[in-house]
Amino acid sequence: MAKSKAQKKSTPKKAKDPQTSGDALERSTALQQIANTLGFLAMQTSDYKGKPDTDRIIFLSNLGFDRNSIAAIVGTTPATVSTRLSEAKAQQSKKVG
Repeated sequence: MAKSKAQKKSTPKKAKDPQTSGDALERSTALQQIANTLGFLAMQTSDYKGKPDTDRIIFLSNLGFDRNSIAAIVGTTPATVSTRLSEAKAQQSKKVG
């Protein structure tokens, strides 16, 4: 005996997981490129153009850029960015305390 449509259990189609699709990776890469471009433009049009790297690193960090993005924008390494931010934080602590 064949089941009617109402009796058949329908299984929902699997939705394509956007986190694992190539499209999501392409979007993520594109957004990172846009963010880096905006950071670069901010450096070129702000009072930080021509300033020392440490000042530029702090500025970009305050804008919310991560260390890898800051390194790409400033033209240094993420390790250098981390070092400069640590030094700036230590120097700020000395001024306050």
